Amino acid sequence: IGVLVTLVQTGVFYILATTCLKCLAADDVAVKCLGFAAADGLIRAKGLHHVTFRGITFEFSRGDALQFVACSNCSVVASVVRHTSAGAIKMLDGSGNRVAGCDLWDLGKGGVVLEGGDRETLVRGENVAENNHIGHYGKVIYNYLPGISLRGVGNRAEHNLVHHSRHQGIFFNGNDHYIGWNIVH
Repeated sequence: IGVLVTLVQTGVFYILATTCLKCLAADDVAVKCLGFAAADGLIRAKGLHHVTFRGITFEFSRGDALQFVACSNCSVVASVVRHTSAGAIKMLDGSGNRVAGCDLWDLGKGGVVLEGGDRETLVRGENVAENNHIGHYGKVIYNYLPGISLRGVGNRAEHNLVHHSRHQGIFFNGNDHYIGWNIVH
């Protein structure tokens, strides 16, 4: 639940929520805002199915911003994840999950982690990262925390732009992954 507080300057409001502080300015008033990370993570989901997060800006997190564990057919689409002390989006031990058309930047660790599929039976995870713009990541810890990480069996990374980090752009571990049409620099 947010609390709205009006400041002395006309047209400037602060919204204080349990997880972040945002500054809004109206009437072209120039305001400089400081944000701080108060939450360990913004979304933690376990066993979630058939849910889409679309057009949302997630910011200011001390931990990984979005984490999905044992979820299936969940999507983060056309959203922004920025200003985190850790990673952007982790989808662990899931299947049919998707991160598409997202802008991920100013990240303390890595961008997208997709983990799914069974290496013993070679059942595919079918998790996908596509058409994302991932940049300026690995600002706190840069080794082995790539822009995109594929783990397990049968996951995909395609048509992504990954840039401005001191270490890996795309990492993969497992079988039958598809990595294509990405730009990494």
